[in-house]
Amino acid sequence: MVASSPDVPGSADPRYVSGVTGSAGSGLPSVTSSERLHDPRSGAASAESATPTWEDAASAGIVFALGVLLIALGASGMWSDAPRWLGDDASPWLHLVPLALGCGAMLVKRRLPLTMLGVGILAVAADWVIGGSIAMIVVLFDLLYAATAYSSPGRRKLVVRGVIVVIVGTGVVPLVAGAPLQLTVLLVLQTIALLVVPVWWALNVVQKAELAALAEGRAALERDRADALERVAAADRAQAEQVAATDRAEAVAAERARMARDLHDTIAGQLSVIAIRAEASLAHSPDPVRDRESLAVVRESAVRSLGEMRQMIGLLRDGGSDPLATAPGLERLGELVEGSRRSGIDVRVDPPRSFARVGPPTAVEQAAYRVVQESIVNAGKHAPGSVVSVRITDDLEGGRLVVEVSNAAGDLEGAFDAATPVRPTTSSGFGLVTMRERTLALGGVFAAGRSEGTWVVRAEFPTRTLGSRA
Repeated sequence: MVASSPDVPGSADPRYVSGVTGSAGSGLPSVTSSERLHDPRSGAASAESATPTWEDAASAGIVFALGVLLIALGASGMWSDAPRWLGDDASPWLHLVPLALGCGAMLVKRRLPLTMLGVGILAVAADWVIGGSIAMIVVLFDLLYAATAYSSPGRRKLVVRGVIVVIVGTGVVPLVAGAPLQLTVLLVLQTIALLVVPVWWALNVVQKAELAALAEGRAALERDRADALERVAAADRAQAEQVAATDRAEAVAAERARMARDLHDTIAGQLSVIAIRAEASLAHSPDPVRDRESLAVVRESAVRSLGEMRQMIGLLRDGGSDPLATAPGLERLGELVEGSRRSGIDVRVDPPRSFARVGPPTAVEQAAYRVVQESIVNAGKHAPGSVVSVRITDDLEGGRLVVEVSNAAGDLEGAFDAATPVRPTTSSGFGLVTMRERTLALGGVFAAGRSEGTWVVRAEFPTRTLGSRA
């Protein structure tokens, strides 16, 4: 008879035991993958483990058939020193009575393991008094296994202690009775083989089942932990996607605001010059020289506007560098002043300065240029004829650049002819907004308003250097 080692069960229930199989023809305990042992947590056998199975019926039938076969072959009466209370002439078929009782106990061993072990012991004793038989040894082996495997932990300990008591008694009693030592040792070894093997086998199966249940519990905890981590990771991914979407929306909004400022700064100033010159020409009587001069200014402003818009659209279509990288800086302040003067706006830089430089202008210089440009345009629209004073101060020690543009407030008297007023061009009101946004975006301070009859625009930018100057 060879038994395979118990396998780890595939269920989290600690009562599952698989892989222990006895010989089909021996009648020894058979434990299959569907068999459930006693649940150590509840202290009682489960309903499924207490129900007799077809394996139990098959085992009992095989053992009974084995007993009949051995009796027919004359292999009964295996104990030579048995008392034979019924005499030597007793029929060997009498062994079928205790054998039937033992096989019946095998059918109910799951429901009442200890009780059926007691019944089996009585059947073995009854069989012993008439000579004993091999089949009853198999019955006792099976019932011992069942009593150990299907009982509660407390009752399992009772079985183990009972086996120990029997083994000790088997060694002590014969010695006290004066039996030879060799016979006593042989009897003890036989008792150990008969009683210890099924108990050890059952304990081993129970231990493997409990270890498998613990392993499955740990695996379930790891799965739960992995699921929890996956849920946390999914939540983090969703949050990251939401943050990314918010960042993209904010970036789009910021880009739209920047493009709106650039379009305003690029187009509004030139169109304002065109409108001012056109209104001035319409407000005066026809003069070929003056009208031709106005048309030249209008053409120059229109061409410049188209060029700047074409450059911006090209950058946006091609996805190239930042349009701010090509925006003018203070190095083009002289061009701005000269162009404004040609359009009829008296602009004065106090004190006169040159901002020649090497390399692209910084963001601060670009913003300062746009503030000066927009202030001059506003002065031409709302105070035609007034003198526009531009003052730019670079405080190297304080690390700041101050731009201040001032003009007479509300002076609408003739920008081109003192006798003929020019109506101010309709304003969108975005000029001051874009100047303020540009200044605040760079961490600066912006202020605009009337001061003693003068309109003053002042923008202060944090910086350390303007670059090279001549």
